[in-house]
Amino acid sequence: MDTFISDGWSTILLLIFGVAFILFVISRFLPRKAIFLIALIFSFICVAIVLISVEVVNSWDDLRFSFMTIAAFLGIWIGALIGIFTKKR
Repeated sequence: MDTFISDGWSTILLLIFGVAFILFVISRFLPRKAIFLIALIFSFICVAIVLISVEVVNSWDDLRFSFMTIAAFLGIWIGALIGIFTKKR
């Protein structure tokens, strides 16, 4: 268990669940089109950050920032989809 926490996986999982929870809560108050638009905009931002960080870093040594951004990307879509599909019409 100690290696799991020290390897950084707990941070990535916390980021996924945290972003998913935030988008789930937001989706309860906004219409579906707005949630898709928000998720799409944040997704483009995440993709841009990953591309920029790959160009700047140029190695696998310090790509933690990219992995964190990919985790946020997953959390965005997980939270948005769960919020949309569980929302009452």
